[in-house]
Amino acid sequence: MYKSIAALIVGILFMFGYESAADSVGNYAVADFSSYGHPISLGSAVTNVIQDAGFNLLHLSGDNGYIKTDAGIPGFTKDSDWSWMIILKKPAAENFRAFMRGWAWADKTGDFDLRINNDTMYEWNRLGGWNDFSATDSNLATSNLLWVASTYSVSEGTLRLYVNGRLAATHNIGSMDDSANSNPVCINGQWAGGNGGQGNIYGEGILDFAQLILSKSCYSQASLQQAYSNGTYMASDTNTWLDIRVKSPLPDIGVAGDHYVNEANVAPAWPYGSWNTAATNIQDAVDAATDGDTVWVADGIYDAGGRTIFGAMTNRVAIDKAIAVRSIYGPEHAVIQGAGPTGSNAVRCVYLGTNTFLEGFTLTNGATMASGDAVFERSGGGVWCESSATVSNCVIIGNASKGYGGGSYSGDLMSCTLTNNSAIDGAGSYEASLQNCTVSGNSATRYGGGIYGGNLSECELNGNQAKRYGAGAYQSTLSNCTLTANKTLYYSSCMGGGAYQCTLTDCALDSNETGSRGGGAYGGTLTRCTLTGNKANDSSQGVGGGASNATLYDCTLKDNSVRQNGGGAYSCTLNRCRLIANHSRNMGGGAYGGTLNHCLLTGNTSKYGGGVSSATVKNCTLTQNSIVYHDGIGGGVYSCSVKNSIIWDNSASPGTDPNYGFGTLTNCCADPLPAGSGNIDVNPQFIATNDFHVASTSLCIDAGDSAYVISSTDLDGQLLPLDGDADGTSIVDMGCYEYLNASADSDGDQLSDGDELTYGTGLLNPDSDGDSLSDGSEVHTYGSNPLNIDSDGDSLDDGLEVSNGGNPTNSDQWIIDHIRANGTTYDLYSSNSVLDLSIGQAAFAVSNGTAELSLQLEESTDLGSWTNAGDEVIWSIPVDADKAFYRVRSSQ
Repeated sequence: MYKSIAALIVGILFMFGYESAADSVGNYAVADFSSYGHPISLGSAVTNVIQDAGFNLLHLSGDNGYIKTDAGIPGFTKDSDWSWMIILKKPAAENFRAFMRGWAWADKTGDFDLRINNDTMYEWNRLGGWNDFSATDSNLATSNLLWVASTYSVSEGTLRLYVNGRLAATHNIGSMDDSANSNPVCINGQWAGGNGGQGNIYGEGILDFAQLILSKSCYSQASLQQAYSNGTYMASDTNTWLDIRVKSPLPDIGVAGDHYVNEANVAPAWPYGSWNTAATNIQDAVDAATDGDTVWVADGIYDAGGRTIFGAMTNRVAIDKAIAVRSIYGPEHAVIQGAGPTGSNAVRCVYLGTNTFLEGFTLTNGATMASGDAVFERSGGGVWCESSATVSNCVIIGNASKGYGGGSYSGDLMSCTLTNNSAIDGAGSYEASLQNCTVSGNSATRYGGGIYGGNLSECELNGNQAKRYGAGAYQSTLSNCTLTANKTLYYSSCMGGGAYQCTLTDCALDSNETGSRGGGAYGGTLTRCTLTGNKANDSSQGVGGGASNATLYDCTLKDNSVRQNGGGAYSCTLNRCRLIANHSRNMGGGAYGGTLNHCLLTGNTSKYGGGVSSATVKNCTLTQNSIVYHDGIGGGVYSCSVKNSIIWDNSASPGTDPNYGFGTLTNCCADPLPAGSGNIDVNPQFIATNDFHVASTSLCIDAGDSAYVISSTDLDGQLLPLDGDADGTSIVDMGCYEYLNASADSDGDQLSDGDELTYGTGLLNPDSDGDSLSDGSEVHTYGSNPLNIDSDGDSLDDGLEVSNGGNPTNSDQWIIDHIRANGTTYDLYSSNSVLDLSIGQAAFAVSNGTAELSLQLEESTDLGSWTNAGDEVIWSIPVDADKAFYRVRSSQ
């Protein structure tokens, strides 16, 4: 039935309502209605193809709306099992017979009929009569499209009906007999001809369906459920006699300069400028095109031909000019198939040159040479792109390379799926830019199971593998991406289950795994990311379940685990991060090593240092962490240098200090009172069980040492240090949160911190708009806007107006005040350009060696409305080239 694995994949998709390559029915198409030696006839009332909820549906109307075989279908006998499957639009008419099997009209022993009436489904057969299948699921009453299947088992004498993947009913009906095998199967309607009869069993109403399969196999409920739920099941060659699919017509694009490809065309003619003259392979149409043209490709599997661009590497399609190649109905229906495995006979799917565009294809079974140039001949099994090439809405599946990029090499990929590709580095893609793509199930023998290099935005990387580094991504830049269940395969010396040496922003790393370092991420920089459920599993080297040797900003690390040290993070710099419920079997449940600034650690567990071990800790809060091994030490911290932190309500082994063990603590709140300066042992007064901000009466407020502070903001993003106790001095607090006292004035600008929040001004910036006026003076003294350097919009800074005796909220008064204060002279500067004097509408210009001044005196009674007073006066004089400064003097 299928000539390749790619065709099988497409066939599976077709079974559930997608289109296929077409034969014509009027202006429409019935796809692939091969009956395997039994031609199909169509009734005159097969009127059109309609769209319904994304499905294309064949419309059969009235008695003559039928599809039939010209001879009986073998296998539908009393001695055979059989199944039929259909995607059907639920009819609106009542008492509607959807379709039938068999044609033994005289004795009716082979008849089979399905009827839907008022959302109840009935089946009729000669021996069993009418059977009510009203036990079907509720989708029968609500769904517009139904996936219906029936199986008949000769050995059991049992008929089963399935609706939307679930067994609706089972009936024991005995043997069904159509032993003559000489009569046609007719779907809907009546066939007035053949064997001199009235035709088949009478069909009523209108039938719209997308796919019909008849098979002599009797499939299991599990198979049918799988078929409905995920589309992975399809009847085999030997058991399927009738397979009808529906497709929309090829569109009449009709653009001059475009070229067309249809593998089923019988009369191709250069330059392939219409569907009637379409090329039968893509390369011919590409060769006929010129820069700026578009090649349109009909459904089909394009697996013939080849063209070399570099060395001995063959490409199934080589697009070496600035054109676009687009499929008509998308990647489910148009397949470009290379040839594997890798080696001297391999064929890559597509080469894309400079400024080329490829859209809407499945690229599969492409492969590269096993020797030769690493980039040009051993990379890009699916598609090899110049940097300016674009691939859009393509499925890149099952390709391989012996170099870089099993699926794709370079280029821009948009809304693509890259899956089950393999390579040495970058199995999914190598040094490409991906937007809104899915990269899954790819495998690299070295680095970058999903991707190697490049930039990714809004992508999903799932279930990729690499033997060494970066199962999900290697040395790449990612934003708004998810990395899930990626895994490095070597337990020793492998790193970065999710990402290796990447820059990640607003990404989620979930359930990734490595052996040695960095279950979620190794190295690189992570900003506003979440790392959840990642693991480093090697029993002797597994460290950094969430991240290892990385720099993190504003991230959350939760439920990560390791076999050794650093359940959440190992040897990382963590700024304003949350480490929650991470676990290590040895040291540092939350973190081991590195530096932590303004972080919250809670619910972490380990043997030594439930919260953190062997690290530098500044302005952190560690609470509710614990030791889960009987001889462990330091529920909060172990062997750390800790400053300005709260270590409270942690737990450890009996007989040891629950909050800390070894190390040094300075300006910290912990119990019992630690040795060292500035420490206290009083309750920090958390405001709730799971809210670790402190109350206004906490002694942790303004109790830290600002000299130790590195970050400019706390865990909430609040600027620091603030004057939390409102004593006129701003000092950093203990813990990860800075307390804001609304009555304090942390920056001394005569505007309280509470008012600063109201106005949106800077808590630690006395002049938020930089106009040389303090925020408080603008609000309370001048009434100007502390966030606008020019409150009245007169092109003068508020501070300049005030310094010249003007009003920063009045755009005119400053002029009058300034002129009066400076007598009769007003100085101006001209640099050979038009200069607005801002007094009336006077303008001053120098051109062609002549200075010209146009003066118009205006008058006003309210400084708002102005009118001319007298005539305009124009003055001009030759300009001395040595002169650059001029002034206008008026007398009062």
